[in-house]
Amino acid sequence: MIDTRKLSAGLLLFFFTGAVTLCSSEKNFRENYEGFMGHNLRVYAKVELPEREKDYSVKEVEAFLKNEARKRATMLIAGFFQVHYPEIMREPRIVKGIMKAFEKDTFIKKSCDDSVCSAFVDYNLKKVFEIVNEKNKTPEKPADKKNAPGKSEKDEKKQSGTP
Repeated sequence: MIDTRKLSAGLLLFFFTGAVTLCSSEKNFRENYEGFMGHNLRVYAKVELPEREKDYSVKEVEAFLKNEARKRATMLIAGFFQVHYPEIMREPRIVKGIMKAFEKDTFIKKSCDDSVCSAFVDYNLKKVFEIVNEKNKTPEKPADKKNAPGKSEKDEKKQSGTP
């Protein structure tokens, strides 16, 4: 015979554990993704530190990570622009904007163990996308009243009063 109290307690524990896992994984996903979200590009960088006699300073590790993150970001940006905006991919203002974004990278998460360090790095590409939007705007022509949709020559004659 099954003890209903143990079964109820087991089910309650199962659902509680599942809820906690789901909630914590959603938070991790928001932090641990790679790609575009809005005007930000987040990349994951991982470097193996060469062995040497003394430990690396924080600045040295960050320099390794930034270099690796920029390589990864360059590939992602190039692919994105090749697919979505090939006609303006090599626009000098776009390239300059990307280079400026690389100067202002932000570490989101950084961790190191004995010989490997990894980090998520954000790049704000808002200025780049402003240039893209500016380039893609097509000037709208003023509406031509004579050829406006839904109007025929008869309607035009009625409005002007000519038979």
